[in-house]
Order: sequence, then C-alpha cells, then structure tokens
Amino acid sequence: MRHFDPYSRALSKIWRGFQLDRADVKAMIDQGLVDPERLRELFEQIEPVLFRYPSLDPREFRAKVERTLRG
Repeated sequence: MRHFDPYSRALSKIWRGFQLDRADVKAMIDQGLVDPERLRELFEQIEPVLFRYPSLDPREFRAKVERTLRG
C-alpha cells in the first residue's frame, strides 16, 4: 500500500475546502502528522507557480491556508 505525502494531502484538502476536508486537516495537525509552519513553508514554495493552474486562484488558496492555520 502506498500513502500520499500528508502535506500534499493537507494542501489539496485545504483547497477543496469541504467541511470534512477542514476537519481532516485539523486532525492531521492535532495528531502531529502535519506541522503548521512546515505546511505554510511548503505552500509558499508552490505559490509562485500556481498561475500555471487556471482553476487555482493563488490569493484564494493563500487565504484558505491562513484561515486553516489560524484554526
């Protein structure tokens, strides 16, 4: 069985933004699977290339990440 990187999963769930997704990300943070600062750092690494994906709005994605990390 293969597992996806928890940070990639968290970022995809944050972008999708369903209530269950938000609860999943909170649980991932609470269980220590995802470090909030590392999650922010990884988002900041991909943010400059998000323009390549027209369905993703970088400002909206950043807002969702920040909202998630504020709790």
